[in-house]
This record gives sequence, C-alpha cells and structure tokens, in this order.
Amino acid sequence: MMKILLSGIAVGLLLLLLGIVTPYHDTILTVAFSIAVVCLILAGMFVGALISGDRNRANVASESKEDSNNRLKTGWLFFSFGIPQLVVCILLFFIFP
Repeated sequence: MMKILLSGIAVGLLLLLLGIVTPYHDTILTVAFSIAVVCLILAGMFVGALISGDRNRANVASESKEDSNNRLKTGWLFFSFGIPQLVVCILLFFIFP
C-alpha cells in the first residue's frame, strides 16, 4: 500500500510541478482532477460505499473473507492513489485562481 501511496504522491508532485512551471496550469488541473475523481469513484465502488445496505448485506453473505479482504484492499489502493491528486487540484486551484 505504501508503494501506491508513494507513487500517487510522486505523480501528484510531478503534476504540481508541471502546473507551476508550464503555462498550461488549467489543463494540468483538469488532468489531476480527472485522475482523482476516477480513483475515488473506483475506491467507493470497491469498498462498497456506493451501494445500498441490502446489496451490501448480499455481498457480505455471498463472498468469502479472502474475497472481501482483496476487494477492500483494492479500494484502499485506489483511494491512496487518488487523494494526492485531489491535494494537487486544491493547491493548483488556490495558486492559480
């Protein structure tokens, strides 16, 4: 999980540097925001935050503990990659209003 978080931070720092150095900061902001939104939506789907209680109960009853752990781990990996991108979006938004 730390590798994904560190790679998310590295990509975020690269996008932040590109957004500051190049005159295309609005395009970089759009790219970072798109990456963040896609990762956070995928994380929500894998963790089960975007489904109702009935569906969640059915999923818990029908999947094994190993499958559940793999699904949650995948969700947290997407989440840990998407959060640095969201931080970059916020920084670029406030640096270049």
